[in-house]
Amino acid sequence: LAHRRRRLRGRPHQDRDAPTTPSTGGDPQRPTTSLDEQLTMGVDTSIKAGNFSAQVEGYLRRELVDASAAAWTFGADVQAGYFLVPRRLELGARQSVLVQNENIPAKRARGITYEGQLAYYPAGNHLKVAARYVYSDVQSPVDGYTGRGHLATIQTQLWF
Repeated sequence: LAHRRRRLRGRPHQDRDAPTTPSTGGDPQRPTTSLDEQLTMGVDTSIKAGNFSAQVEGYLRRELVDASAAAWTFGADVQAGYFLVPRRLELGARQSVLVQNENIPAKRARGITYEGQLAYYPAGNHLKVAARYVYSDVQSPVDGYTGRGHLATIQTQLWF
């Protein structure tokens, strides 16, 4: 085990038969998923006051596409909830946005969702049953999907 740790610390695993990508410069010795090819940063904050709670989060990711271009992705969520019956019945709303590859027109994709939820907690935070509605508007020429959608679900969650 100690020998294996030294080997892993001293030199990353290299597969001579691994496929190469333009971002590796054609070098089969260089792994295709190195830290210099992708960087993700994020921040979030939340607040709770009485029966009200809110959370805001966002992230930014830079991914090296080839030696001369990087793709940027931005995502953000805003959600809020209010307990109509303290600790039992919550009304919630959420909005999410995702923008991918904004600087590469052929691969640009955008999506936005709006959600509404009515959640019941029969056993505190250990059991949740919720009715959710989601409206989405997605534009993704890469995946070939562009359109709007509606989704209604019944969701259950169990925490131990």
